[in-house]
Amino acid sequence: MGRKRWLLIGAIILTSAAQAYEIRVRRPFVKKADVHETITALAEECLKTPSAAAPSGCWHRNADLAGRSRSRGNESYGPLQVAVRWPDDPTRQDRKASFLKIGYNLFRGCKKLAAGSRVIEEIGLLCSSHYGKLQFFHAQAVDEDKSPADTRRRILAWADLAFRIATDARLEDGSRLLDANYCRFIETEPAALSEVMRCKSPSIYDDWNVSTFFALTCASPWVSYRCPTPGEAAEEDRLAILSAKGALLHLVQDSFSQSHASRSIGSPIPPNGPQGGFVSKVVCAYPTAYFNYREQKSKAHGKADRPPVRDSSCDDDPRTPAPDDPQTDDVITASAMILWHLENGSPESFERYLVDRVFGPEPTA
Repeated sequence: MGRKRWLLIGAIILTSAAQAYEIRVRRPFVKKADVHETITALAEECLKTPSAAAPSGCWHRNADLAGRSRSRGNESYGPLQVAVRWPDDPTRQDRKASFLKIGYNLFRGCKKLAAGSRVIEEIGLLCSSHYGKLQFFHAQAVDEDKSPADTRRRILAWADLAFRIATDARLEDGSRLLDANYCRFIETEPAALSEVMRCKSPSIYDDWNVSTFFALTCASPWVSYRCPTPGEAAEEDRLAILSAKGALLHLVQDSFSQSHASRSIGSPIPPNGPQGGFVSKVVCAYPTAYFNYREQKSKAHGKADRPPVRDSSCDDDPRTPAPDDPQTDDVITASAMILWHLENGSPESFERYLVDRVFGPEPTA
């Protein structure tokens, strides 16, 4: 079958190919709910409530997330609601002529590339985030992980880096993190990141700044991993900061998908789901396991990425003693807390929040 035909088929079935909560793709024949965008919008609305305190209780019991996240062709999205798509489309291929390419890659191209190589430079950011070494963008395990604790360390290290980028942090010498050479900088990060994100030597990424990693746009319908930078430094920085914020939101939101992490009240969830398959619900319990997408069937995985319902474990009943209160925040409140910490927190307070109210203590399994 010719490549162009595969491109068209890939675009048509894009709805079943992605491996995260559904995002709105901008073509009329692709009917996909805007779950990430809706969760982000609700988080932003929760922050609008006049209060100096951190947000809480953002997911009201009567909020119909499924109804609100039905895509409409004329719906518009704010900057953060677009940026939250970044881990699903880290080289911005959902646009113009490159749209057909992303469907092809997620359906066929990435699987083929990842089967032959897992080096990021050789298969690109898109394929690496879905099938390779960057699956932790979606709160999932990578092949290098030997235990859930390994995945959790990788997730927290990634969240720390994205937080620093999103807040335009400075390095010890006073220079901007965004301006650091990517290949040299990533070697200074914790092993949880450097072992999977380091560059080859020599690398096609040798001239990248840290900002470049978040600002690539593969507009060509044929090229997916040798992509030009925005060119103008100010625009690259703007895209990088916004994309890092979106990456944090996406990470936390995906961690509540039952096919990404086992947040279970009762027996653990098997990697391919319980009998009858995964369900899409938000459970307010700490993750005890993280799944690798390469080991799952896409149809089974996708069931958990539809608009979720709120599990009763998220109910905070004042009549019950504290041990029965939810272990974690719900996905909308957690998203609002991400945004609140970006404005009011530090890397240290942000990590404490992630440990206390999202990812929990290190799993012992």
